[in-house]
Amino acid sequence: MLRISLGLAFPTGDTVSDPWVLGDGGHEHLHIQFGNGTFDPLIDLYYSFPHNDKWASSLFTKARLPCYENSKGYRGSAEITVSPRLNFRPTSRLSLAAGATANYLGKSHWKKTGTDPNSGAFLAYASLSAGYLLGQSVTASFNLQLPLYTELFGEEDGLEGAPSIGLSVSRQF
Repeated sequence: MLRISLGLAFPTGDTVSDPWVLGDGGHEHLHIQFGNGTFDPLIDLYYSFPHNDKWASSLFTKARLPCYENSKGYRGSAEITVSPRLNFRPTSRLSLAAGATANYLGKSHWKKTGTDPNSGAFLAYASLSAGYLLGQSVTASFNLQLPLYTELFGEEDGLEGAPSIGLSVSRQF
């Protein structure tokens, strides 16, 4: 199975003015951006290759590729995720998967000050997940990600990878 999806991220969230300019001017400022403030193209690719009735391998990739600066002169970082997995389906309703996920976050940029020195990271996770078909088109899923490796490209301290748990219910149309 091959699925290719194209999309667009909408400019929701809260962005702030260039914190480096504000800080140099002695003004109160924040460095965190809650969103990019831009319409960004999204690309997803999912490929699954069955080995037999119960086992399959899959590869999921996605990218968010900011193309321009927002109204405050900020251009968010490119984000790329790659996730190979081994999938097992013991019953027609239950599916299990184990794999790895690698996330690359490039450097973000400010129009006036250039590359944000505290941006960019590479994170690697081990992942385990389970999905259960509740009805003909409704699936409940559980996902656990455990950090394996974190490399921060910034000059100062940043956020380290942390375990995460995801629960979801989806409906196929």
